[in-house]
Amino acid sequence: MGTTARCTVLKHIDEGGPAQEALTKAAAMTAEARQALEGLDEEASVDEVATRLEGRVSPAVLSLVKAQVVQAGGFGTVTRAVEGFGGFAKQYEQIEKVSAHHGNFWEVLLYGQIGRDRAVMFDLAGNDKLKFTATSEDSRILDALAHAQRYHAAHGEYITTFNEEGEEVDISFATQNWRKAVVDKTRAGLFVRKHFEAMVFTALAEELRTGDIAVVGSEEYADWSEQLLVWEVVQETLGSYLVEVGLAEPGESAEFDAKFFRLQLEDKLRSAAAAADAGYPENDGLVIDPETGIPSLKAFRADGQRPSAKRLEQEIKARMPERSLMGIVARTVYWVEWWRRFGPPSGLASAVVSRGLEDHAGFASHAARLTETTVEAFRQVLACILVVAVRALRMRAAELPDIPARAAYELAAEQLPADLEDRSLTEDVYSAVNLLPRLAVI
Repeated sequence: MGTTARCTVLKHIDEGGPAQEALTKAAAMTAEARQALEGLDEEASVDEVATRLEGRVSPAVLSLVKAQVVQAGGFGTVTRAVEGFGGFAKQYEQIEKVSAHHGNFWEVLLYGQIGRDRAVMFDLAGNDKLKFTATSEDSRILDALAHAQRYHAAHGEYITTFNEEGEEVDISFATQNWRKAVVDKTRAGLFVRKHFEAMVFTALAEELRTGDIAVVGSEEYADWSEQLLVWEVVQETLGSYLVEVGLAEPGESAEFDAKFFRLQLEDKLRSAAAAADAGYPENDGLVIDPETGIPSLKAFRADGQRPSAKRLEQEIKARMPERSLMGIVARTVYWVEWWRRFGPPSGLASAVVSRGLEDHAGFASHAARLTETTVEAFRQVLACILVVAVRALRMRAAELPDIPARAAYELAAEQLPADLEDRSLTEDVYSAVNLLPRLAVI
């Protein structure tokens, strides 16, 4: 059964759904009929049944009562089964997580990450501890924040979409995914409260980062527009500043405006073009294609390593700490985070499929593909470690004792280039990858 179908079924048997209404009605009818017919059995006469019920039902009432008992018990069994798996709220949450993963819809999961800090964020934003101000004419996010603050004490799942003036809160600043998470199509005029709050605080953090919202009295999040120089001060210092940056000559009194600046740039471009044309015959590194007119630079070949570069290399080697294999693996874990490849593809360990029967289908095939990809990544990492280790041992001219590591080094030293100059090691890494199967048997 798919995620959408599961959600639909749960909504039908959840509190307030049609199945629950039928269950309540069946339970009431069953209780009334059983109370009236208490003590009767299949052998009771029609007259006795009619007397008990004051002539209101037919002799088939006993069969009807039994059917209602079975019906009520069946619905109760389904409800208890859902409760055994954590209840309807827990099932809805799991369905939401799976849907978010497969639909790249991470926004609906964000509230679970910031929920523990919700009270602190509202306290900072609502008790004049932080006073926000917009640095432009756009105040939509601050208006949405004020709307969230008005309902921060609410415990319901939904809040109204209208503010105190009766106008609809503008959330056009949000992405399409956020609007999809916040607005429930089945409930017009309402926002999903938890997603609305997550959207507002996420947008607020981004606006603080970009400077579109400022914090009054702050240095790091101050209003940048208030830090600009006033025009009178700019005019007083403009002349000396233009001379300092080379845009004007000392004593020059011409008014500096956009037109004057453009003319200066044009003159500089003409001068640079004339200098390039004049020096082109002697410029061996610059080539202009005679057919297309496209300029290009020839590959530059270094004259060799300078003595200062060699001394720098020696100092670096002397101060470079030794790294163990486990240390290198740990650092690659930190920077590359390859361990994430071992995670499951969703928040659940299995998925439910329907082919007439209910089966649990694991993610074994997907995990196998990820494992194959991870193994290839490990080959690259081990190859890099091998190249670095061989170069380091060659530079130190180390003598290894008669251990398996020595045999591995000698094999790698035979296959890898002996050149220790500063160059690209891509080809060395490729050679080391091909060498790994031979090292594995040592």
